[in-house]
Amino acid sequence: MVFESVHQLYEFLSMIYCGVVIGCLYDLFGIVRKILPWRFTVHLLDILFCASSLVVTAVFVYFSTRGILKIYIFTGILIGLLLQFWGIKPIIKAGVNACSRFLLRMRRLSRRKSDAEESKQSSDG
Repeated sequence: MVFESVHQLYEFLSMIYCGVVIGCLYDLFGIVRKILPWRFTVHLLDILFCASSLVVTAVFVYFSTRGILKIYIFTGILIGLLLQFWGIKPIIKAGVNACSRFLLRMRRLSRRKSDAEESKQSSDG
């Protein structure tokens, strides 16, 4: 086996991206978990997360290193996860919170408007 140092940076950066993708999957499953808080769905979502992160990691490892495991592969995944949780997640969370607050305000305004129209129709009739 020939040691190729030419592709190490590409492989390492690919694994950082893999860690970010796994972190995004974790957040996505967390959102679904908050929507469906039943005990059965929590266990099912944990199993689905483990399976999907395994598939994502296997695909990234296969296409970036042709299936050869190296120590910096796991370091790259860990750095990607940390980058996602401490760097990207707070930004996305702030954006999602702002959008949800905006949508809730719009919903309240539409309810007030429809309530006002109903009360006006009932007082006219």
